[in-house]
Amino acid sequence: MTIKQIRTKKGYTSKDFAHLIGTSECTYLKKENGQSKFTSIEIIKICNLYDVALDSIQL
Repeated sequence: MTIKQIRTKKGYTSKDFAHLIGTSECTYLKKENGQSKFTSIEIIKICNLYDVALDSIQL
């Protein structure tokens, strides 16, 4: 499952999701679209917030 799929499945906008992991919407969208990489801390936050296993996320 991609991070975008997780976000949309949970009903969050990109702005909401960016706020929850502590980044700007612009930066988040670059990461979601593969133009930049998520930090390990951001990935851990995503896993914890949405109760998903790290190995189930396609980065």
